[in-house]
Amino acid sequence: MAQTHFLKGSALFFLTFILSNIAFAELTSFTARYEINSMAMTQAVAINQLTIQNSNYSYRSSISPTGWLSSFNQTTREESSEGLINKQQLIPHKYIYKLYKDNQARRHVEIEFLTDKYKIINHHKHINNRWKMSMVDGVQDHLSYQLALMLRLQNSMASNKKNAFFFSVADGGRLKKYSFKLLGEENLETPIGLLHTLKLEHKTYNQSDTITIWCAADLAYLPVKIYQEKNHAPDLKSIIISYQNAP
Repeated sequence: MAQTHFLKGSALFFLTFILSNIAFAELTSFTARYEINSMAMTQAVAINQLTIQNSNYSYRSSISPTGWLSSFNQTTREESSEGLINKQQLIPHKYIYKLYKDNQARRHVEIEFLTDKYKIINHHKHINNRWKMSMVDGVQDHLSYQLALMLRLQNSMASNKKNAFFFSVADGGRLKKYSFKLLGEENLETPIGLLHTLKLEHKTYNQSDTITIWCAADLAYLPVKIYQEKNHAPDLKSIIISYQNAP
């Protein structure tokens, strides 16, 4: 996989939202590690870490090359999302994206969600460009939607809601539609053991690639495997290799 494939697309972590009936108790702090594979080789390692304190959440993700690739590719990516869980809704306040190459910041984006003004502020600090756009109810950022997906699946299984849904995500300077369709249930062998999962098909706005996601019921529907079939590039697979609940 070329170095840009795992840093751009990260179907990895993945996903949007019209949120309903989200209970705070359904989210717990954790750290999950993933291997990212392409062309039968491990290309990168990703670490996702969620911390919850009272009604606040902090979710962080980092992706860095590993193995032989790391000897000549020093490109890493860091994302973070912070916000509030209030009245059974996940409300992002700030999202940060940083891309580093050879230990130098090449891209730095910050997004603020001004819920009182119903506005979203995008600030591309690496080019000193700032603009605003309108907000919609239940909007998520490019990282928090992963948590919202987990909660949506918990609610769907508990209430037998419909198996197709979509979310609105502030991504790339505009709101994009992320759609999901439940394909069924599957027992999945992983490096951390056999997991009972829900299998979903995921489509992003104006995206022709096919993305399949497996979310583990025993881990509160955390995505544990993601397979992206790309039209003009090698396929991409992410698989969980460790999971730990925070004390």
